[in-house]
Amino acid sequence: MTKTETRSEGRIAVHHLKCVSSVFKEKRINNKPWEFRKNDRDFENGDMIIEREWSKESGYTGEEIWETISLIVDGGQFGIPEGYVVMTTNNHGHCIDSELSNRNPQSY
Repeated sequence: MTKTETRSEGRIAVHHLKCVSSVFKEKRINNKPWEFRKNDRDFENGDMIIEREWSKESGYTGEEIWETISLIVDGGQFGIPEGYVVMTTNNHGHCIDSELSNRNPQSY
């Protein structure tokens, strides 16, 4: 089943996720507007994802991409394993640590 409804009362969840540098670079230029993830966070349509760039050599880089989940396809169909989801996302841009204090995920 594809999830199409948002959480009750208009509230959204904000999910902070690690993203390896090679994938982060593709997401930054909108070449990867989707995510394949284990659904251990109860992702829902309309939730915010904040992806934090991570490098094997240096750890977290301080850069982030802010996205909204626009569509979720649950596992158990279309070759997606049970317990996983494929999500399409809308990219709201990226920022660095020094810009974070001025951004509010609830405003997207």
